[in-house]
Amino acid sequence: MQTRYELVMHDTVERFGKKLYRIQACVDIPLHGVKKGDLGGWIETPENLPQAGNGWVDDYAMVYENATVTGDALVKDHAEIFGHALIHGRAVVRGHARIFADAEVTGDAAVADYAMLGGSARIAGVAEMSGYDFIGGNTVIDSARYAMLEDDCIDLDGITLYRIQALTDNPFHGITAGDKGGYIQSMDNLAMNGSAWVADDALVYGKAHVIENAIISGSARVFGQATISGSAVVTDHATVCGTAKIGGYTLIDGNTVRDGSRFRLLKDQTMTVGTGTNTTTLFRIQATMDNALHHVRDGDLGGWLENESNLATLSEAWVADEAKVWGRARVGGKALVCDQAEVSGNALVYDNAKVFGHAKVSGMASVFGLAEVGERTVVDGMTQLSKRPGAN
Repeated sequence: MQTRYELVMHDTVERFGKKLYRIQACVDIPLHGVKKGDLGGWIETPENLPQAGNGWVDDYAMVYENATVTGDALVKDHAEIFGHALIHGRAVVRGHARIFADAEVTGDAAVADYAMLGGSARIAGVAEMSGYDFIGGNTVIDSARYAMLEDDCIDLDGITLYRIQALTDNPFHGITAGDKGGYIQSMDNLAMNGSAWVADDALVYGKAHVIENAIISGSARVFGQATISGSAVVTDHATVCGTAKIGGYTLIDGNTVRDGSRFRLLKDQTMTVGTGTNTTTLFRIQATMDNALHHVRDGDLGGWLENESNLATLSEAWVADEAKVWGRARVGGKALVCDQAEVSGNALVYDNAKVFGHAKVSGMASVFGLAEVGERTVVDGMTQLSKRPGAN
């Protein structure tokens, strides 16, 4: 059997007490644009990446424990595969996605962003997971879950919208295969993965996205570049448009109109960090909608950001009190940064992590899972700090 790659024994990282080795290509792998001599990601043992096939682990991705990447599959970016997970076929796992337990990704399926697949769940066919989706249990997604009915459409200001019909059961919203829903302009409006749905006579069009477990119902309209995610509900005669980002368990009903983000930067409340000529201006944030997870109400003031990209709009994450986030740092998921904590550089804080006290997270560090960083703790460099559910 041809040796496609070798372990670089002096280039290692540790993950939950396990030593992982960087891989280096011994031959070209044209399918993934890999040249002989290119470095890839990290694996624990050769069993994680069989020599047969064209499977590859690239960038900063990690595969360990009893997980396997085989076939023509690709795992890249900062993705992690562990447990007994199996990635094969022509599947692609990228971003900060995590596949674990006995989960399987196969076919032409793709898992991206901060999505997580666990339990005995299986993603196949042309299915996609993205954003902050989480799928577990015995869930199987292996084909399109809805169709657009070309013979049941309406015209809206020169735009044709098509009624949708479920092809599979959707227990989350009590939908049975064959049930008809609302109207969308294109499949870009309603994610093929997850449990999101457009019901009744609701309309979704333009560049709007309905993803994860969200539902649009009644006579509601969602358009522009709006995104409805999490388990959010938009119903009655409500309108969500513009660049609005609605997530979590938010309910938008009645005749409500939402056209912006879940927070804004207050340009008249600023502060600087740094010294001398190397200073950065930060802006106080203010919530523009409720965030029940962190007990934030519409209008509440939060911490300080350099720009809107420091705090993920499609999440329930929050920066509170006098906490500061700047540079290319990002807080997402359901994370909380509070008190006098600081997150900077290219650091990431996500999942259900909490950074508080006078803690500082910087560099390329990542704090995720159920990890908590407090007091005057400093997390920097390439450090990855996590805590799994149930771990001591």
